[in-house]
Amino acid sequence: DVTSTNAPKSVEKPPFDSVAVTPTIWTVDYGKPVTFIATVTRDDSSKTLSYQWYTVASDGTKTAIEGATGATLTVNEAVGTYQYLCQVTCEDYMLSSNTVQLTVQRIDLFGAALSATIQTRAYDGTTSAKIEDGSSLTLGNLTVPASAYTLSAVFADKNAGKNKNVT
Repeated sequence: DVTSTNAPKSVEKPPFDSVAVTPTIWTVDYGKPVTFIATVTRDDSSKTLSYQWYTVASDGTKTAIEGATGATLTVNEAVGTYQYLCQVTCEDYMLSSNTVQLTVQRIDLFGAALSATIQTRAYDGTTSAKIEDGSSLTLGNLTVPASAYTLSAVFADKNAGKNKNVT
């Protein structure tokens, strides 16, 4: 007759089964914001979930994204490739999502028209056409505020007037 002092212990089911982020791979043109969504599969929706989004480096190192603590993550990145994941916590359980990838590509400006809107300025007897705050630069369908670049131009001549050509 064999007896055991190691009686089986009950195992509690975690409050969620999985965390999945969609879309998994996304390629966008520069300047377009992207939203990722973390979906949690669970039986009991009465328990509170906490979210934390991370960037994932090529070596696998995770860095928490400050303020990214909801079920969605919206980013607007520079040209390059980025990876993210979401970590969900409920009670004493923590589960990480799949890693997703975002590739931001350069905008194809072939054939795009370049135009600038220059704020009204006082006549100063010069051809200077300084582009400053309140002005904008339009490249194709992308409008960039003047605070994002440094650009100078000149009026066709120094005579006062409206709707003058700028080069």
